[in-house]
Parts: sequence; C-alpha cells; structure tokens
Amino acid sequence: MSASTNSRIARNTVFLYLRMFVSMCISLYTSRVVLNALGTSDYGIYGIVGSIVVFFSFLNTTLSTSTSRFLTFQLGRDDHDALNHTFTNAVMLHVGIALIILVLAETIGLWFLNNHLVIPAGRLDAANWVYQLSVVACMTGIIEVPFKATVISHERMDFYAYASIAFSLLKLGIVFLLAVSPYDKLIFYATLIFACQVVIFWAYFVYCRISFSECRLSLRADRGIMRSMVSFSGWTLYSNICFTTRQQGSNVLLNLFGGTVVNAAAGLASTTLTILEQFASNLVMASRPQIIKHYAQADHSAMLRLMSNTSLFANMLFLVVAVPFVTEISYILRLWLVNVPPYMVGFSILLIAGAYISLNNNVLFVAIQASGSIRTYSLLAGTTSVLVIPVAYLFFKNGSTFYWVYILPLFTNSMIYLYCLFVFKRIITGAHILRYMRDSLLRPTLCAVPAVLLSGLLTLVVEQGFVRLVLIVALSTGAYISCAYFALTKEMRNTVISQLSQLKQKFIK
Repeated sequence: MSASTNSRIARNTVFLYLRMFVSMCISLYTSRVVLNALGTSDYGIYGIVGSIVVFFSFLNTTLSTSTSRFLTFQLGRDDHDALNHTFTNAVMLHVGIALIILVLAETIGLWFLNNHLVIPAGRLDAANWVYQLSVVACMTGIIEVPFKATVISHERMDFYAYASIAFSLLKLGIVFLLAVSPYDKLIFYATLIFACQVVIFWAYFVYCRISFSECRLSLRADRGIMRSMVSFSGWTLYSNICFTTRQQGSNVLLNLFGGTVVNAAAGLASTTLTILEQFASNLVMASRPQIIKHYAQADHSAMLRLMSNTSLFANMLFLVVAVPFVTEISYILRLWLVNVPPYMVGFSILLIAGAYISLNNNVLFVAIQASGSIRTYSLLAGTTSVLVIPVAYLFFKNGSTFYWVYILPLFTNSMIYLYCLFVFKRIITGAHILRYMRDSLLRPTLCAVPAVLLSGLLTLVVEQGFVRLVLIVALSTGAYISCAYFALTKEMRNTVISQLSQLKQKFIK
C-alpha cells in the first residue's frame, strides 16, 4: 500500500471524525431536548411511523450499494465514459425507485399505519402527517444517493463531512424552533426534518454538477450498464429486504407487545449505537473506495493488507470507546437523558455487542461486493437474519423478555462472519484465514482485557458519579492505547506515527 494511499485514507478519516464529533455532540443534545419536547409517547410515534418508511426504502439501500460499487470500480479502471454512463443510469434507476416507494407507501404502508400500529388515542392524525412527510423525505433521500455515492467514490470526504455537519446544525436549529412552536410539536418537528433533507439534497446536486464531469445527465438509458447494475442489485436486494425486515420488524414486535414506550427505548438505544459505531465505521468508509479500486486493478496483495489493517484499527477504535461506555452506561444515560426509558440499558449493550461483530462483517463484505460474487452471501445472510423475527415473536408470545430481539442477531451475525471469511479466502489470492483473524480480530480484542479489568476494579472501589466516569474513561483509554501500541508490528507503529505527523503538519498549515 503506497504512502499516498495511506495519506489519503488518513486525511479522509480525519474529516469523517470531524463530522462525527460535531454530529455526535449535536445529536446527544438534540435527542434529549426532542424527547423532552415531544414526550416519550410522541417520540415513540415518530420512531415507529418512520420505521415503516425505512422498510420501503430497502430498495434505496440496495441500489445505493450498487451505485457506489460501480462508480468506484470504474474510477479504479480510469474509464470516464463508463463512469458517466453509470452515473446517468443510476440517477434514472433511483428516480424509478422513488416512484415505486411512493406507490407502496401510499397503499400498503398507509393501510398498516391506520389499521395495525398501536397509536395512543387522539394522535392518529398527527401520525399520518408524520408519515406523509417522512415518505417525501424518503423519496428525496433516494434521489440524492447517486450524488452522495459520487462524492464518496471520488474520496471527497471533506465535502461529505461538511454536508453532514450542516445537516446536524440544521437539526440543532430545529430544536430551538421546536421549543417556541405554537403548533403541534410532532408535526412541526417532522416538517422541519423534511425541509433539512431537501436542503442537503440540493447541496449535493450543485456540488456534483460543479466538481465532477461525469455528473451530466441525459435521458438515454444504457441497457448494458442498467442490466449489470440491476443484476448486481438483484441478490443484494434479497439480503437488504431481510436485514430491513429484521430491523423494522423488531420495532413492530416491540410496539405490538410493549407499546410506544418500549419503542422509545429501542429508538434511543439505536441512536446511542449509531454514535459509537461512527468511531470505527469512519475508517471503514474512508478505506472502502481504495479496497474496491485495488480489486479493479487486480492488486490483491495491497487489497489484503488494506483490509487487514482497516479491520484491525476499526476494531481498536470501536473498543477504546465501547469499554468505558458499557462500564458506565447507566450513569452516562442518566446524565444524557435524565429519565432513561425502561429496557434502554440492556438494549444498548446488546446492540453494541452485535455491532462489533457486524463491523468485521462489513470490512469483509467490501471485498465480496468488489468481486460481485454476492449470491450465496445474500441467501445465507438474508435468510438467517429474517428468521430472528418469527423466533422472537414466539418468545414474546410465551412471555419472554424483550431483550431476545437483540440477543438472536448475535448468533446470526456470527454465522455471517464465518461465511464471509470463507468467501474472502476464495476471492483474494494469498489470503490466510487464521492469520487474518489473528491480526484483524483477536489482537484488538485481547488488547481490551486490561482496560476491562481496570474499569471493573474502579467500579468496586470508587462510588458512582462524574469523578468515577472521568477516571474510567481516562485510565481505560490509556490502558487500551498502551496495549494496542505494543501489539502492533514495528512497521505499523512507524506508519501510524508517520501519518499522524503528516496530518499534524497539514492541518497546522
């Protein structure tokens, strides 16, 4: 892996962490204020109604993955004409998807909302307003996908970070308006979130038109490219339907058996997980275009090194934050929300455990996407994931705890990881499974042992409070970083020091 590649990934990662830091601070504040302004019940309504729209947007997720893969692949091959045709056809496909989702949302989705969801008395009209605004926001986000995928494929993470920060700042403005709004706060909140989505869409549209020559649209469809994208998306479609069914089906099950209060706990737990995931997913996102480009250039050795290093450092970044957070989760959630919904602590811990496994799956899946060999993966991963819903339903029907809806995915995610390793060995020449697992998963996991032991000891000898939180964060982080530094090879340590030095010089200038 060249020095320029390392430098580009490091620079893009810094921009993504800047985005994450600003978005995280704003999200922590806005989630608390919005919860207090809307109330637990209305907050749960917004989460469950929005989940219906998310269910219909699985098509968007499918073609988003396809678009990013095809654009990045053509960039790796340096084929500008194919790149332009790919972008044009991607936009046409996403417009079609937006129209399909509109039809589904206004028929099946609207029927389900008004006839089967558990909505508190007197709030059905507000729920319908939220639903319609969410549908239009969903359509806008779908059409935005090819433009966002182009920015990411060109590795312009600076603009991507600035756009995300702008969206977070707009949501911060919504919080202040929500506090003084004389209108129904739930409807007003959904309206302003929709307006923010429209603003960000136009920002991406204008930037891509100015910055990238391939972003010139025509009304002529290229059947060859369209067929290739749809063919690739076909198997991805199945797995995404299953993943989305599991995620949103879990919300529906929690609503049917627990009501909107349990939905609020699940929604806030997901917000917590999203914040933690970004500490690691930023690095994966910054590395993804280079992994696909290495495959397009048939440079398997560079691809293998980059994937191993990406997974190693992503796991380290995740654990260095997750260990102190899980240790002090009860105190942190009370500090953040004041009134913590029931089940939220347990939901959060289980989601974090599942996310650690999924993080490793995601790195391996980049290689599977690059190769295009996704049929068997989609069948296995999708089927095992969707089976969580009927099994969880049986558990709930027999009075089992709501935690099972997040315990079961731990088993399915582990099965998917083992299969990804098997496919990875077939795709990459020279890949050694046990060595890859040792370097990318076992090494960062063992580095967490001293941090876990030290954090556990502090909980026994220091009374819970802000002082203990600071001590655990400082000492746990220090213990993990020290252990991780010595666990790296000499070459890795030198690379890390070199990249940090270069970034320091660039950003000081």
